[in-house]
Formats: sequence, C-alpha cells, structure tokens
Amino acid sequence: EITAADSGATATSHYALTNVGVCDPYFSSVSLLMHMDDTSLTDVKGNAITIVGGAARSATQSMFGGYSAYINSVGDYLTTPYATARFDWWATDFTIECYIYQTAASGYTDGTALKPVLIGNRDATTTSDFWSFGPTSAGTLTFTYYNGASQKVVTTTTISLNVWTHIAMVKWKSSIFLYINGTLSAFSGVEGTPQSNTGIPLVIGQGNSSVFHGYVDDLRITKGVARYTA
Repeated sequence: EITAADSGATATSHYALTNVGVCDPYFSSVSLLMHMDDTSLTDVKGNAITIVGGAARSATQSMFGGYSAYINSVGDYLTTPYATARFDWWATDFTIECYIYQTAASGYTDGTALKPVLIGNRDATTTSDFWSFGPTSAGTLTFTYYNGASQKVVTTTTISLNVWTHIAMVKWKSSIFLYINGTLSAFSGVEGTPQSNTGIPLVIGQGNSSVFHGYVDDLRITKGVARYTA
C-alpha cells in the first residue's frame, strides 16, 4: 500500500504493477521480473516463459502476493530464450536476486565441483553450463561461469531449509558479490572472458537433470545496476 506522500496520488491507494517504477527507480533496467502470482508464471518484462513438467504456481508458501513457483521433481522447470542483451552479466553491473524456500538440498556434482540449478544459461538435462546461480547440494550459495574453464564464487555460509531466504548475485565493477539475507557472504574478481550461448535457454529450476527443491518468489534480474554494494 502506497500513501499519497509516497506516490504523489491524491489518496491512499493500492498501486498496480504498471506503477511499480514509483517504488523501483531502476525498473527500466530490469530485464526479468517474475512475481509468481499468476498460473502462467508471467514475466512482467515480457520474456516468454515456458512451464515444463510439474512446475507450477503454489499457494502453500509465499513471500509476497500469496503465491510462489513450486519446483520439486526432475522434469519440473521453467525456460525462456536466452537474450544476450538481457542476460549477459559480465560487461556491465548486474544483479540477480530472489527469495527461495528450499525443502531439500539442491544441485549436482560435476567432477569435484558442486553446481547450482536455480537459474542459469545451461541445459536442463546435460552438463552444458555457461553460468548458473543458486544453492548447491552442500547448502552453500554459488555462482559458476565458463570462460574456457569452469569458474566459481562460493559462500562458506549455508542456506537453511524450510525458511524464506533472500539471495543475490551482484556483479559490480570487476567483481562478483554474493549476498544471503543482505549479508555479504562471498566475493571474487571476474576471471578471463565469460561466455554465454543463445542456443541454450535461461533455465529456472533444473540443470543436468538435477532439480531445485522448493519454492521461488519474486525473481528479478537487473542489467546495468549493482543493486547491493554493501
């Protein structure tokens, strides 16, 4: 609820999503925003979302709006075509963030590396992975990327199960920062020249046939803005 003083309105009112820029000064830089409140799990910014398997809106858990996206079984995930102009992260400031409610540890092991499966430019059923972000099977928050070899930034702090947690990856200047509930938990410089692949979609909820277990709410990608620098 936004008061007249907050919004310039003449009376207290509930603002529609079309007025979200009143609350978010960086809304024009947002390249993906999924509130997870409608059955189609629509992206406010117009990316076409495909629901695969049993991924669905759920009223069981939510951080905002009464609903979230529920993903639990292999074959349940969301995709949208990968657009470099929206999702390449290394050439500018960049932020990926959402709330997650994990019901079980998520991720997979590729060789000796623990990989996240929450969101990334990677194949849902193979090890092809250009970048990925989210918790791993060890509970740590991780961002991985490919620059000719696999690179990673990983926290020592772990993410609790069965509780809502805000996670964020911020690329600011020449470094990557990972936040858990607003606390800086890991950082590292960007190594080499990261890559992406438009032949592989942006996938939410699965990688290498390993699934994210739980609920996701208010997933937002902002390109050109490092929303959190402390």
